[in-house]
Amino acid sequence: MDHIFSASGHHHKTKLAVVNVDTCLGACIALYLAEKLEKECKEVELVCMGKKIDHLERLKKMKNVKLVQIKYDDEKCLHKAMNGICGTILLPEMCENRAKHAKNLLCAMKKEKVGGCLMVSVEGSEAEGLRELNSFHEIERCIQDTHWDKCYLILRNSILNQCFLFWSPVVREQGEFPLTIEKESQMAPLDACDLMCSIETIMVNYCRRHHGSKGAEDTDETAPFGEHRNKIYTLTGPSKITAESLVHELNEATGQNVKLKKVSHDELRRYLESLKDQGWPEEEVDDNDVDALHRYAINEATIKLMMDELDLIKRDEAGFVSGDLEKIIGRKGKTPRDFFKKEKDAFKKEKDAFKKEKDAFKKEKDAFKKEN
Repeated sequence: MDHIFSASGHHHKTKLAVVNVDTCLGACIALYLAEKLEKECKEVELVCMGKKIDHLERLKKMKNVKLVQIKYDDEKCLHKAMNGICGTILLPEMCENRAKHAKNLLCAMKKEKVGGCLMVSVEGSEAEGLRELNSFHEIERCIQDTHWDKCYLILRNSILNQCFLFWSPVVREQGEFPLTIEKESQMAPLDACDLMCSIETIMVNYCRRHHGSKGAEDTDETAPFGEHRNKIYTLTGPSKITAESLVHELNEATGQNVKLKKVSHDELRRYLESLKDQGWPEEEVDDNDVDALHRYAINEATIKLMMDELDLIKRDEAGFVSGDLEKIIGRKGKTPRDFFKKEKDAFKKEKDAFKKEKDAFKKEKDAFKKEN
């Protein structure tokens, strides 16, 4: 493999890349993979790319990580970033220009002869009339149609458990879980931890296979991604769950009585937009902030994606279990119940909040007595 050995036979460090590390999911993937590679593939350098990288303090401190700032509209910048890379994990940007940005990046990857591309996509990317989901399919087609040596892997993930954290403020404050879907609507949410485990398993196995393999011809056994080469997987959770049961699992974990509330698209959109005024991150995330790493940024593209994912569920096109996750990691994934148990404090009304409400009520009661 020419990315491991030079023409003179001298060993070079294998370089993998993760693109879009200045987002919550991207930072988590990079941190998780870097830790695994440090333990099991010390010869590998992880090149972490993003539009903004100055705030990524944890990644900066990792010995096997190199941070690279990229500009998607700068061809020279992209070529320089991709030089010497043997495989890339492409996490599309959460913005309206994601397809254009990805195509520019793929063009640079092709010219620099990057050996493989793993794309993190979304379930329902081919669904009719869901434009935000369809933009991911546009990138998928670009990878399939123009990839230089037909060595790719596309992981379409179902709605992530971690996305339900968007509803934590309204659960705490109003005891409601507003959704645009019916109570009987079914889904099979994937946990982000299982998505990261899938990526780690594939990339670590790739590095193990190729370290020390000099000049070998690519086969299903030796090519990047091995038996997963040129596949499209849909990663789902281990079981289907209705919207009503989802809220029931939340109540079981928190000991509350949260109510599922059917709302219109406009109502839900207004709620999601209001998160920006509540301190929710809109762009990059501080990888030293553990709380922030659990919260996806909320911007216009994120809101549109969430609305499309809920529409996919409402259309009964997401109520299935694929089994693809088990093919990669060899076990079933985490359930919404597991997620809510882990993150229950984020959804529970704080004790001091109850005290404040009680004190406020007492003041109002005393003031009423005084006036009357």
